[in-house]
Amino acid sequence: MRAFYIPVTLLTIILFSSVAASSYTRQCTAEWIAMLEQCEDFLHEDQWERAEDRLCAAQEGWETHATVLHMILEHEDLEEAERLFSGAFAACREHDSTELRILLHQLRTQLDFLAATQKANLKNIL
Repeated sequence: MRAFYIPVTLLTIILFSSVAASSYTRQCTAEWIAMLEQCEDFLHEDQWERAEDRLCAAQEGWETHATVLHMILEHEDLEEAERLFSGAFAACREHDSTELRILLHQLRTQLDFLAATQKANLKNIL
């Protein structure tokens, strides 16, 4: 009977860890996406300093959680998000609203993708 409990316990731990990673990723990415949307709203109002502040806040949140994200997500996907953050900062500093809007859209899409990769569904399991 003991041989049955050990695998079931391990599978339960793995299941709960997966659900926790999914929840953590979705919560973080939702927060950053909201900040990036605020950044874009400030762009429409031509408030570059406030837009840059929101972009900085999103990147600071990203960097704060980077260690955990590197443990649960694919490194290539994280590197793509980091590249997009860098490009968005460059466009923001140059006050290039067209390029910044494009990069913000791509960054939001990438963050959505990161959250989607952690969802507990059949597609991700297989």
